[in-house]
Amino acid sequence: MNNNPTRCLLLSAFCLLASATDFTAEGKRWWSHIEYLASDDLKGRDTGSEGHLKAARYVAGEFERSGLKPAGTSGYFQPVKFDVKQIVEDESSLALVRDEKAEPLVLGDDANFSLRGDIQESTEAPAVFAGYGFGVPEKSYNDLAGLDVKGKLWCTLRAVPSPSLAL
Repeated sequence: MNNNPTRCLLLSAFCLLASATDFTAEGKRWWSHIEYLASDDLKGRDTGSEGHLKAARYVAGEFERSGLKPAGTSGYFQPVKFDVKQIVEDESSLALVRDEKAEPLVLGDDANFSLRGDIQESTEAPAVFAGYGFGVPEKSYNDLAGLDVKGKLWCTLRAVPSPSLAL
């Protein structure tokens, strides 16, 4: 699928489905759309997957039933080119090195790779622990305050912060 156009719908599909204001019959109809689009039958709806295409066809059908005129280059669809990046876990590894001693990490359990930016075959860099990696000024909370992050890998928690940070 790398560099092949795939079909997608805009987020406006959900705006159409969420426009119900009567929470009796219209609300049940709206909820039935959500149940179908979130169902296991669509197998996660990964971009370009059969589940994604089923979801797109379903939403296009709802557009048509609602009387919307198609505006894509292919009816209700618009070809979009994606650059696909994927981690090959059995060919990838990650380790923390301290005092020349490597501590291997288990991908998916101990750590995850970010696929943002360019993927390097190998990277060695100092790391800095940055908590959750964000700030909440209203709570006087800033994980990055005082940290020197320039040229370093950020190690962050990928979990739900403490309820005390809730706004």
